Amino acid sequence: EKNLADVMVPTFFQQDSENFYLSDPIVYYRPTIFSLTDKKIDTSDISKLEGLRLMTFQGAKGYFHKGFEELADRSKYREMHDMSVLPELLLKDRADIIVLDYYIFFYFALDRVDNFNPDMFSFSPLIDKVPAYAGFHSKELRDNFNKELKKFMAEGKDKQVIRKYLGDNIPIDLVAR
Repeated sequence: EKNLADVMVPTFFQQDSENFYLSDPIVYYRPTIFSLTDKKIDTSDISKLEGLRLMTFQGAKGYFHKGFEELADRSKYREMHDMSVLPELLLKDRADIIVLDYYIFFYFALDRVDNFNPDMFSFSPLIDKVPAYAGFHSKELRDNFNKELKKFMAEGKDKQVIRKYLGDNIPIDLVAR
């Protein structure tokens, strides 16, 4: 808003205002509940997760809906400042469930888990996907960005970026399992 930067990413839950203009969504965060497949934890219903050891990212308790805050209060809840360790902590049985963005979880799992196989994990969406935007100080710059973003998405380049970092073994479209 003070014109000290051309663009800011990501931004959530904001609206256009004087000298601050939001793009179309640039990415959708997918808050997801993960568990180990062999533990057979039903992650599809948040009320069934009470009392479990729940780990997530720093600040998560204030990010999600009231149901998540209530779950955190009735669980062995812990927030981690280093999200990269969360898949490992799940595999080392230091947590029963992890809440993290779908793509971020698998990115760190691919990087840090020996003999990685996506079938090791069961998952369900915690909430609907959350759009993230770029914020611009200039309406014209935002409009030009949106025009190019539409082309980028129409050509499937967004999926190419995901594939670059996650490979072909991670489903791009989140389907609970």
